[in-house]
Amino acid sequence: LCDAHRILRTSLQFSGAGETVKTLLVTSAADREGKSTTSYKLAEEFAALGRNVLLMDADLRHPRLHHFLETHNRAGLSNLLTNVLPADNVLGLFRPTKNARLTFLSAGTIPPNPTNILASDRMALTLHYCAKKYDIVVIDAGPVLNVADARILSGKTDATLLVVAANQVARKAAKDACKQLHFAGANVLGVAFSKYAVSEPSYSSKDRFPERDTPTISVDSDVVSARAHNTASAHDTSAGFFR
Repeated sequence: LCDAHRILRTSLQFSGAGETVKTLLVTSAADREGKSTTSYKLAEEFAALGRNVLLMDADLRHPRLHHFLETHNRAGLSNLLTNVLPADNVLGLFRPTKNARLTFLSAGTIPPNPTNILASDRMALTLHYCAKKYDIVVIDAGPVLNVADARILSGKTDATLLVVAANQVARKAAKDACKQLHFAGANVLGVAFSKYAVSEPSYSSKDRFPERDTPTISVDSDVVSARAHNTASAHDTSAGFFR
């Protein structure tokens, strides 16, 4: 996993995104495709370069990142956005981790209206503040096709990476996710395949990505088509992976 995510980070850097992207949204078409793992590992890899990284859990419906970091989720982003904390307690939401270069902002209390608070001006201001304070902000968002949360955030961030799980998501669903991100104004850097072994043969069916025996993520420079200033649509950027 470490090597795969290091290669993914390098692919993003070589695309030019490493210099221009301050806020990177990581999402997927559907649940349990590996977006949270990818977010966490990418944040670690950027921190390994000596960058000050904020890992933000913006999946306000099914947050998972606090489990990776073995910490609590009693308060976090949702509490910040709903302004229920005293001003003196806000900085305490940005928690240090075992990695001195990596800071974590958990999702916080699950709100009744995640879409509304993610679409708020306060969320935009939070992203603006974090982009100034940290070298890069890696944001784990909910799946694209379930609710509007990821689409809303994709329009507020510099770039979006779509994670697609092999043998789990239909190609049509992955294409639809790219289209919806495009319509939302997202800058889709590319697609990262999870649960996919690059060394094995290509697609085994016309409708789904190939089955893999191991749950590891394997990514190389051909998997991510990263263009920080690409004028093509998100659908065009990723279409080559779904044919």
